[in-house]
Amino acid sequence: MYLLKISPSYLEGFRPYIPANLLGNLTDPRYTYVGCVWDGLACGAAVSEAGADGTAVVRSILVDEKARRRGCGTALMKGLAKTAAQSGASKMRIYYALGFSEQLVLESFLKVCGFYGFANVSTLFTCRLGDLRRSEFVKKYLPFARRFSGLVPIRDVPPRRLDEMLAAREREIPEYLGLDAVAFDPDVSFIAARDGRLEGYILAGENGGGVEISSAVVFGAPSMVSGVFPALVSACLNALFSRYDDEKWIVVDSVNNTVTGMARNAVAGIPHQIIQGKEAYLSLGSI
Repeated sequence: MYLLKISPSYLEGFRPYIPANLLGNLTDPRYTYVGCVWDGLACGAAVSEAGADGTAVVRSILVDEKARRRGCGTALMKGLAKTAAQSGASKMRIYYALGFSEQLVLESFLKVCGFYGFANVSTLFTCRLGDLRRSEFVKKYLPFARRFSGLVPIRDVPPRRLDEMLAAREREIPEYLGLDAVAFDPDVSFIAARDGRLEGYILAGENGGGVEISSAVVFGAPSMVSGVFPALVSACLNALFSRYDDEKWIVVDSVNNTVTGMARNAVAGIPHQIIQGKEAYLSLGSI
């Protein structure tokens, strides 16, 4: 068994072990792609991204089922950690949201690798769009989009103007909720603007065969009173309902109490799943 840095010429053999949304970043210097070879065959890959605060983020790690329990996953994680430490990172972070049994398996593996923390940082709500469409709470919520006149799909915002509005709010936008931090579809993602000033935005798009609302930011108190937050959510949901069929799965990833409370109300009384998103850290000081 040995590791290698995945370059474009080696990509084809490791493609099954790299999520589709990460394939396009192979030549981006912020990303590290490490592959594992067993008996001459590619058997796994791991991807990390350099963070602005000296923290490398594990974006993906996957080992072929036939090669598991042979140290491949541990070797891949060590490969990411070594590369991150050599690049000046002081720690490595991983975020995951899994069912209970899968979570136990992953956390057992991470502890072997030296990770610590394992704190709840978000709540993920999953249901089918058709069920969400029938939610009594959502039916009452959808008209809010008509109460705020400054809603614009991101596809209709000139890039330079969008950059200017985001720059004016730069200090108020958490890095992990920024437009550069998540993948989104500009047709179903919206900004809210008033008097030329950005009041908030919501980002959504396809992810893993479903659709995800991955980021919602409102500047000021994101309350029902302000009108901005409910308007953004209702505009996004209306766009999703118009674009996708009822069988499509939707995921809402919540990191604050306002969104969590709203999502709980939305899925009450319909089939759904709720799981916790967690994070853990690895110190790179001794790597």
